[in-house]
Amino acid sequence: MAKSNGTFAAELSVLFVLSVLLNTPRAMAADKLRIGYGAPSVAMATLWITKEGKLFEKNGLMSRCFI
Repeated sequence: MAKSNGTFAAELSVLFVLSVLLNTPRAMAADKLRIGYGAPSVAMATLWITKEGKLFEKNGLMSRCFI
């Protein structure tokens, strides 16, 4: 008995989605951060305070802030 086009398309879609999900590489943790911001301002104060307080280094991250 032949399958209908709708059933075949649904099975093919499920197979495609599963193949994409199962073949994705594992995410790797970042060791170094490069942070850029446009100008020293109140909105970017959190980055500056975190960098000057060495909070990135205390948590095992190397970072560079660029203006």
